[in-house]
Amino acid sequence: MESNRRTFFRQALGAMLFLSSWQARPASPMTRRLAESFPQDDTAFWPFVRQLFPLTHDRIYFNAGGLGPSPYPVLEAMDAMHQKLEAICETGHHYHEPVRRKVAWLLGADPDEIAFTRNATEGMNIIARGLNLRPGDEIVTTMHEHPGGAMPWLVLAQQHGLKIRLFEPDNDPDVFLVNLQKAVRSKTRVLMFSHVTCTLGTVFQARELCQWARQRGIISVIDGAQAVGQIPVDLHAIGCDFYTTSGHKWLLGPKESGILYISKNAQTIFRPNFVGAYSDRRYDLDRLELELRQEAAANEYGTRDAVKIQGIGAAVGFIQSIGTKRYYARIRQLGQRLKSALADMADLELLTPMDTARSAGIVTFRIRDKDYREVSRQLMKRYKMRVRNVGEHGIHATRVSLHIHNSENEVDLLIQAIATIVKG
Repeated sequence: MESNRRTFFRQALGAMLFLSSWQARPASPMTRRLAESFPQDDTAFWPFVRQLFPLTHDRIYFNAGGLGPSPYPVLEAMDAMHQKLEAICETGHHYHEPVRRKVAWLLGADPDEIAFTRNATEGMNIIARGLNLRPGDEIVTTMHEHPGGAMPWLVLAQQHGLKIRLFEPDNDPDVFLVNLQKAVRSKTRVLMFSHVTCTLGTVFQARELCQWARQRGIISVIDGAQAVGQIPVDLHAIGCDFYTTSGHKWLLGPKESGILYISKNAQTIFRPNFVGAYSDRRYDLDRLELELRQEAAANEYGTRDAVKIQGIGAAVGFIQSIGTKRYYARIRQLGQRLKSALADMADLELLTPMDTARSAGIVTFRIRDKDYREVSRQLMKRYKMRVRNVGEHGIHATRVSLHIHNSENEVDLLIQAIATIVKG
């Protein structure tokens, strides 16, 4: 019995790993046959997908917005690359480019606009330090930013005499724009905002905001840590100058991995602050000559962990093997199931927008007369459910992050647990 079980998993993983190597091109007949071998009925398909995660069943994991669990195809791709490189003791730099093309396909970008980083925070630091901002210049951002997105700008402001202006990001797009307009001044050089907020899971109108900024000569910077892997992202359609994200959240990639996007237009105003081998197009120390690469990958200086970059590629391949539409639809479906139930509960305030165009897998709520920290403790201690506290900006709420490894039954158990806490 155990042998049969191992055989099933090995065959399933082999198929998924094959699909994870698939590039963005029309599917071959073999690819189509493998894809068709997976259950097409959702009632069978998603339990099948759940088995591809080593995630324990001892508790229910609702925190992909903090750290996403990697599936076996990602782990095995990393292990295979690690063994391969250690066997010959090479860096594996030449393996980066196929992954760069995969990521560019997923994000609607060109490969030369993509760089690999350690996380979204590192990407934001690179962006902030690479702009030629001067004393008196202003950065406008929202009050709902993650520390990793906001701190690089705060430190930059302290060190270089810049000014940070904050505004409240309302769930209503029209009110959001009014609040933004009030914060912008003649010296505003940068608009930085989250594509999806880490607090309420609100999806901001990124394309409209970047267009608004561009018309006023303002540089647009987006923190996409909560977006990539949760909602479709098309960076060329959005039209932002810079975008940073993590690979280890919704993308389900390796821990300490990230992606940085620098648009072709922005590459003309951006200057790398950290450089080294692989940053150069031409270098001759004897002649004191250095010409840096123009593309985003100039920020990938020195030896990089090819194993983790391979893991990012496998994570993108995992999404491709499921099908991007089916993958994103599943996240929205689970989010909507939870929101619909919570919206009807007395003494509970749903803070995440109900509109499926304005939110996806993050659901944030408050229970009247209940300490949000105690709510999280009860969910973990009594029900073995991992969620996240939202203490930022005095919101004092509970955040649930639903991903494809979750099931309708798990969502229903969460709804029952919350209902019991509300009444208790």
